[in-house]
Amino acid sequence: MKSFSKIKLKKYAFVWTIMAFPVANFLIFWLFSNFGSLIMAFQSRDFLGNVTGWVGFENFSKFLSDVFHSPVITTALKNTCLMYGTELFIITPLQLLFSYYLFRKIPGYRIIKFILMLPAIISGFVVCLVFKKFVEGALPTMMRTLFSVEGFPNLVTDPKYSFGLMLFYNVWLSFTTTLIMYTNAMGQIDDSVLESAKIDGIHEGLQEFFTICCPLVFPTLTTFLVTGFSGFLSISGPLIAFWKFDAPPQLYTLGYWMYIQVASTTSQVMYPYLAAGGFVMTGIMAPLTFLLKHLLEKYGPSTEC
Repeated sequence: MKSFSKIKLKKYAFVWTIMAFPVANFLIFWLFSNFGSLIMAFQSRDFLGNVTGWVGFENFSKFLSDVFHSPVITTALKNTCLMYGTELFIITPLQLLFSYYLFRKIPGYRIIKFILMLPAIISGFVVCLVFKKFVEGALPTMMRTLFSVEGFPNLVTDPKYSFGLMLFYNVWLSFTTTLIMYTNAMGQIDDSVLESAKIDGIHEGLQEFFTICCPLVFPTLTTFLVTGFSGFLSISGPLIAFWKFDAPPQLYTLGYWMYIQVASTTSQVMYPYLAAGGFVMTGIMAPLTFLLKHLLEKYGPSTEC
């Protein structure tokens, strides 16, 4: 019995040791910090962060009012929707399609995979710097030399083109780790399923992609759709890499706007207001995220007979 108890004790000690770090991480960096933010949302603070009073739901009502009446936040919310729409309707279909052709090992697929993964291997700020240098320097020179186009606009700083360039940059850098996840998910499809589909007259290409691969990788797609939607209101795109704290207001997203309110100043006056805003956004997004997960699992394609 003693020997059995020692083995049992060692087993539980091992489990407790392994679980200690994630549990401590959850308690300190999630539960404690969010509890502190919740308390802060009902306070007012001075420049140095000293509590100057309790204001009830004033910060919450002010944030909700600004969502509808502040031009900066309204623009930021519109840009957030555009960035998420680009991710949902352009990036995700392209990722699935490219993943399928990598899964089918088209000629040159190894070098294609390497090129697509290169931006994820190199530092994001280095990639951004190279991209900016190309757009601001090399591209106008190429247009003038090859096509005799004079006065080619600076796509980074010109208000007519800058946000479109941010969207393009997002699409360009989207074929990284997610692409590997979809390709690996397709690689788990049993060969017998693909062979059976061939016998039934389903050919390789778009027909196989839509009728076999997409339904079978739908659980993986669901995971990315749900996690992507849950971070909808915190999307900042490449604005931090391009501009740090100095992006033009017409480029703001809601996530970037909240980021610069905290990171670009030493004043803590805005902290209670931003904390309230964070909880408002969580209160909106949390039930919508669970609803999306439920709908995708209930009405999405099923592999069960």
